[in-house]
Parts: sequence; C-alpha cells; structure tokens
Amino acid sequence: MSDQQQPPGDQTPGNEPPSGPPPYDPPTPPSQGPPGEGGYGPPPGGGGYGPPPGGGGYGPPPGGGGYGPPPGGGGYGPPPGGGGYGPPPGGGGYGATPQQLNVGQAISYGWDKFRANWGVWVLVTLVFVLIQAVLSGIGNGFDYSSSDAWDDNGYTLATGLSILGVIVGIASTILSWLMQAAQTRGGLQETTGNKPSFGDFFKWGDRAGTVILTLLLLGVLTFVGILLCVLPGIIFTFFAWYTLWFVLDRGMSPFEALQASFRLVGNNLGPVFLLALALIGINIVGACLCGIGLLVTVPITLIATAYSFKVLTQQPVA
Repeated sequence: MSDQQQPPGDQTPGNEPPSGPPPYDPPTPPSQGPPGEGGYGPPPGGGGYGPPPGGGGYGPPPGGGGYGPPPGGGGYGPPPGGGGYGPPPGGGGYGATPQQLNVGQAISYGWDKFRANWGVWVLVTLVFVLIQAVLSGIGNGFDYSSSDAWDDNGYTLATGLSILGVIVGIASTILSWLMQAAQTRGGLQETTGNKPSFGDFFKWGDRAGTVILTLLLLGVLTFVGILLCVLPGIIFTFFAWYTLWFVLDRGMSPFEALQASFRLVGNNLGPVFLLALALIGINIVGACLCGIGLLVTVPITLIATAYSFKVLTQQPVA
C-alpha cells in the first residue's frame, strides 16, 4: 500500500485539478491597428465608432435643422398664385357674369329708389306739368277759327291766332321732350347710388340738340308706323324704347342709338316685353287715381327702365 505511485502535481486538498474538459481559451485575433500594435485599434479615420460622415451624431437631414418647411416658403402657405381663395377665373368677383333682367326686381328697384328720393322726383314732375298746362292753355286760347274777324289788310285774325297756336304747340312738344330727357337723366343717376338733386336732372344741356333730333326722329317714324295700320307704329315704339337712353348714357347719335336699341330689345325680347306690360299696367292704375297716381308711377317707370337698361347693357347697378 505504500508502494502506490502518487500522480504528479500538488495533491493538497483544495488544489485538485478540475474535472471535465479544459476551459476554452479563444485565439487571439489578428491586430486591426496600425502595423506593429496589437489588439483592436480604432477603425480607420478616428478613434472608436465616430459619427457618420458629415457631422456628429445623428444630426438633422441635409439642408437645415429638424424637419423644416416644405420647399418654397415657411410652413404651409397659400396655394400657388395668391393668398387664400381668389375670385373665379375671368374677372373680379361674381359681377363679371352676365346679368339677367328680372321684372319684379326692376319694379321693386324703382319703388325703393323713388321712395328714398320722392320729393325731388315729384317736384321735377310738377314743374314740367305746370309749364305744360300753361302752354296748353295758351294754345287753346289761340284756337280761334271765326271767319268774321278781319284786319285792314284782308288777313283774318283767326288765321293769325292759329299760326300762334301752332308755334305754342311746337313749344309744348319740345318741352315734353325735354321733360322726358330730364327724367331719363334722373333715372340713370339713381342707378349710380347717388340721389339726384333737382339740378342733376338737367345735366345734359350740351346734348339738347341731339335729344331734340332723336325724339323728332322717333316721333316721325312712329307716326309713319301708325299710318300703316297702327300695329307697325306700336312695334317700332317698343323696339326703339332705349334710344334716348343710349343717347344720354353712351353719347350716341340718333341713328346709332336707334340701331343699338333695336339690337338690345331684339336680344332680350321676352324680359323687355314683360317689363313693358308691367309698367303700362301700373301707369294705368296711376291714371285711374285722378291722375295724381302718375306722380308716383311715372318716376317708378323711369327708374325701373334705367335699371333694365343698365342690366341689359351689363353695367353695374348700385
């Protein structure tokens, strides 16, 4: 028993060799550093794992810090071409679209404008009516047809008085034309949004000759139409309705204005015809009220006609 051979090494308790396979000792990798140095060196270009090329850490994307505004401006701006939603193409706002004549709106417009300025309209109408009444009375006084009155030269006094009556009649007709022009001017002024004063009704004096020629032309052609079985005269008067309006508003000559009126009425035959019927109706009502109602219905007719003229010619209406 003393002859048993002891294994080599220290057999002291606590220093026995470990049991099982020997521990794994990984091989040393080749050096990544510069030649002559061992271990893991930093990658080429710097020590450790540096920031990606172009800056330190994960910086903002190229071109600015953080998520900047989209190209072309700061934040989400208005759509290209202007700020906000502009007017529709083709003009400013919705006023550029063609206007349509509405009979009810035309008469309502005439009433509203007359009510807001009734004093001036009634005054202008009364002045003309009074002058017309005086001239009419003078003309009736000159209507003396007795053949018993002779002067020393053999001319009858009746003939002389009849000639004076014709002159007064012509003056009365011209006065009625001037009255029509004045009221037409007042109606046009109402559509501008400015209440016409008494003097505004006569701001066409430089075109008085053109006005007289225009209404003389209309009178002659209407008379010829009446001779042709009446109906042609009525049709002509209807189509020539806006002739004076073109003269005063557009400065046209009588023939140019007449042609423009025919075109305008012909292109808007239905609405203009309905408006004419409505205005004739309200003036019949005004005449039935002992004629006093005409002090209201005539101005309404003039203003409503001015409204229709501006609408049909695509002009702004206040």
